[in-house]
Amino acid sequence: MKLNTTITALFIGFLPVLTAQDTPAEKPAAEEAAKEVKPEGPLEERAFRIFDLVGQFPDVIASIKDEKTLAAAETKLDAVSKKLEAEAEELEKLPVAPNEARKKLSAKMELKEKGMQKKMQGIMASMSQMDPALAQGTFAMMTKFGGKMEKIGPLIEKSFSPDEEKEDADE
Repeated sequence: MKLNTTITALFIGFLPVLTAQDTPAEKPAAEEAAKEVKPEGPLEERAFRIFDLVGQFPDVIASIKDEKTLAAAETKLDAVSKKLEAEAEELEKLPVAPNEARKKLSAKMELKEKGMQKKMQGIMASMSQMDPALAQGTFAMMTKFGGKMEKIGPLIEKSFSPDEEKEDADE
């Protein structure tokens, strides 16, 4: 699963993985497929909770229109980061799931990530239209949030990402 890559890209404010443009027919299909993905079992439920928290990021950024909404967005992202940190604390207490379970989760998360990336395309484009001072404040808020997420990124990767080179029999 490339969740850490997606997280880092989102929070730094650049999405290099979004340079390829999909056709209009692919966009709704990807969004619909992402909605249909359901978690199975505790590992997937926790991963989906974390991803759903991370998934609030684009909506928060999209809500920024002026200084007042920037302040509200920062408050919201602080609350989201606290919830993510709490999830990470609980995740740290659990053993790492078998590689096969992480592979299955990775396939499901790719669909969800694609949906989030689509959402971010428009948001990042709209940021270029912001007043420079507002854009600077938004970028500072994103960077602060990104710093917090970089701390939990390695734990998320360890817990949810499969080891592609490792055979399950070797675990």
